[in-house]
Amino acid sequence: MDLVEQAQLRSSNKGDLLVVQSNKMVESSHTLSLNEKRLVIMAAAHLDSRKPMPEKNTVKIYASDFATLYDLHGGQAYQAIEQAAKKLYNRNIRSIDGDAKKGSRERNVRWVWMCEYLKNEAAVVLGFSPVIAPYLTMLNQQFTKYRLRSVSALSTFYAIRMYELCTQYRKTGERRLSLERLREVLDLGDKYQDVKNLRMRVLDPSVKEITKLTDLDVSYEPLRKGRKIIGFEFDIREKEQLGSVADDETA
Repeated sequence: MDLVEQAQLRSSNKGDLLVVQSNKMVESSHTLSLNEKRLVIMAAAHLDSRKPMPEKNTVKIYASDFATLYDLHGGQAYQAIEQAAKKLYNRNIRSIDGDAKKGSRERNVRWVWMCEYLKNEAAVVLGFSPVIAPYLTMLNQQFTKYRLRSVSALSTFYAIRMYELCTQYRKTGERRLSLERLREVLDLGDKYQDVKNLRMRVLDPSVKEITKLTDLDVSYEPLRKGRKIIGFEFDIREKEQLGSVADDETA
């Protein structure tokens, strides 16, 4: 396994590891289950974001680390990462490097080119696609980073995605997203077409969890054109007692 990044987390510093992603990754349209998303950001945190990806873009994740970070039992954690890796193998990410409004072509790229299950080590190995891999480090010029512990208690994929979208703008303290753009980056498709349902099912619980369980205080207000809601403005404040992550950069 010399091609695998042997980066097992240690209990003393696991929460302090940084998740680094290109802003284009944060802004891309994708849907994952909660454990798939947890697996991806944990893999990103394992990488030394200042260095090139390991050979063949492979990262090993141990069930014991996953269990500790997300408060799971060992057997439950291995089953979770194994199932998440299998699902991730069939997932794609859309328009990672394009803007449909500017005429760029839409692209669909697989997250991983391989996944391997090591039952004797209670671990999985992910091989990230060559297109995806550079977006998981700070080798890109514009990136967002946050501490892995910041999202460890979040219980839904949408809460983690909303945290990422907000933490990009923690320096400026506010972010505006049109309704169309928000639906696009959350890859909602036909889900929650009624704005009231979207707020009740996605935005309200996500913002509540972020404020309660992370290093950010987030609230939001609808943006209207007449009586019609056309987007949302998010107010983003860093909780002073939890400290600040190193500089964020926004697109």
